[in-house]
Amino acid sequence: MRTNTSATVAGTTTSSATNAFDEFLRRTNVSSADGATILTTNGYTYDTAGRLSTARDGTFLATYSYLANSPLVVSGKGAAS
Repeated sequence: MRTNTSATVAGTTTSSATNAFDEFLRRTNVSSADGATILTTNGYTYDTAGRLSTARDGTFLATYSYLANSPLVVSGKGAAS
């Protein structure tokens, strides 16, 4: 997993965004923080063909299904996680 963080300082507050990537450089997590307070966290998973499989934000989870051997989405379902 690769992680990068960027921070900017405005007064005494440090805001940051952190991205995590898998070995294929696909984003697996992204989070933002204001100082030590985490504001948002999102996670992503991929199927064996490299297509987005799930996206979650801590409250909701979206799941995607695809036509066989195709990038076309058959269905996308969202639910509270």
